[in-house]
Parts: sequence; structure tokens; C-alpha cells
Amino acid sequence: MSLDEVAKKVIEKGKRESNIIIKQGGQETLQIINKAETEAKALVTQAREKAEKQIKLNKEQEVSSADVEGRRDRLTAEKEILDKVKEKTFQSLIAASTPKKEQIINGLIKQAVQIIPSGSVYSNEEDSVAVKRLASQYQFAGTIKCSGGMIIESSDRTQRLNLTYEMLLEELWAERIGEVADMLFK
Repeated sequence: MSLDEVAKKVIEKGKRESNIIIKQGGQETLQIINKAETEAKALVTQAREKAEKQIKLNKEQEVSSADVEGRRDRLTAEKEILDKVKEKTFQSLIAASTPKKEQIINGLIKQAVQIIPSGSVYSNEEDSVAVKRLASQYQFAGTIKCSGGMIIESSDRTQRLNLTYEMLLEELWAERIGEVADMLFK
């Protein structure tokens, strides 16, 4: 065998081996590419699922937050309305006509006598004439700063009954605010 033939055989063998290596390398490359594509698809799917969960969570939080804010706004508005109703009630009590005020004073005295049968009575300047006339079982002790009504004090000064408009309205309001709210908001 000549040198040319040996060189030719070596070259052919080299080509065959290089083709085999190239073919194997191509297959490995394809496998790597396929694996990378599969992993990329899995990552995209995971990222999409995570993003969808986050979007859903954000939406739920926004809805919940809007709901809380809406309830807070509604309660604030209801409180403002109730405060206005209370103030209007108080103003109408103060603005009552003289006969109506005397009727109220007379009713308060009837209640007071059941608790404190005798003693002293205090009222505002405006109601003092009516109180002196209607509360004859009590000694008129002077004027006080209030919008109306009176304060009754026992003879021994151990008991005091606050029947001023301010106190009466606060007590009535505390007892009946639920009923008022039901009438207004249901």
C-alpha cells in the first residue's frame, strides 16, 4: 500500500468519524434545544399562573378595600344625618311655644315628684316664671345655664335629678338611636 492510499484511507476514516461526531453533536444539540424549549415553556406557564394568581389577589384586595371604604363612607353619611336629626329635634324642643313648654315642664315635674317629693328647683331664666308657678312643691333656688327644663335637688342635697333638655335628649337619644336609624335607613 502506498502512502497515498494510506493517506486516503486515513482521510476517509477521519471523514467518517467526523460525520459520526457531527451527527452525534447535532443530536445532542437537538436534545439540548428540545430540553431548553420544554423548560422555557414550563417557566412561561409557571410565570403566567403566578401572574394570574397575583392579578386575582390584587383584584380581590381592591374589591375588599373598595367595599370597606364604601361602608365607611355610608356610616359617615348616616352619622351626619343622625347628628342633624338630633340637632333639629333639640332646636324644635327649644323653639317650642310657651304653652308647649309649660306642658313639658308640667310633665317633668310630675316625674320628679315621684323621685324627689320636695326640695329645690333650678331652671334657665326663660323658663323660671313657669317653673316657679308649676313647681310649687319645690323652692325655686335660682337660674342655671341650660336650654330648658330643670334640675331638682332634694332638701338634704343628697339627690339631684337633671331634667334639662340637654340631659333628657342625650338619654332619649342613647335609648332610641337604633329605632331612629332603622326608620331612616331601612
